[in-house]
Amino acid sequence: MFPSIPPNGEIAAFEITSLPAVGALLVLDITTPLPGLPVATPAAPNDVVRWNPNTSTFSVFFDGAANSIPASTHIDALSVDSGGSLLLSFDTTVLLPGAGIVDDEDIVRFAGGVYALLYDGSLNGITPDLDLDALTLEPGSTKPSLSFDVTGRVPGVVFDDEDVVAFDLLGGTYAM
Repeated sequence: MFPSIPPNGEIAAFEITSLPAVGALLVLDITTPLPGLPVATPAAPNDVVRWNPNTSTFSVFFDGAANSIPASTHIDALSVDSGGSLLLSFDTTVLLPGAGIVDDEDIVRFAGGVYALLYDGSLNGITPDLDLDALTLEPGSTKPSLSFDVTGRVPGVVFDDEDVVAFDLLGGTYAM
C-alpha cells in the first residue's frame, strides 16, 4: 500500500478512518523522507502523517515537535475519535501540557491543540511492564480496543501480546 516507505522503515502505528477529511494515518519507527514532505522535514517517529492514495504522497497531519512531544518519544499507537481528535499512546513516559505525566500504557486525546488524558492504564489495572502499542476506537464507541506489547493480565482478562482487549471507559471493565 505504501511503496515509498524505505525498506528500513516500519509502520509503528496505523489508522484508516471513515472521516473523509482524515483518511489513512500512520507513524513510522524511524525518521523517514516521504513523497510530498519537504526534504528538510522528513516524517519523525513523533509525527503522524496522512497518506493521499490519489497522489501517492504524504502530508503532516500532526507535528509532534510543534506539539510538545520530544524527539526521543515515539508514538506507538494512534486512533481518531468520531470528532476527528487524535488518540495517542507513546513508547515511553512523557510530560505533556494539559495531560501531565503520560505513561506508555496511557492514551491521550489531542483536540484543538490541547492534550487530555483519556485512559490511565495504571489506574485501570495495567502494570508498568506493559506498553500499549495498538489502539482503535470505533465511531461513537466508549470502548477502545487495546493491544499490549507482552502477555499480561487486567482485571478479569488474561491476554497475549497479539490479543485485543476492550476497555469500557464508562464502566471501567475489560473484555477480550
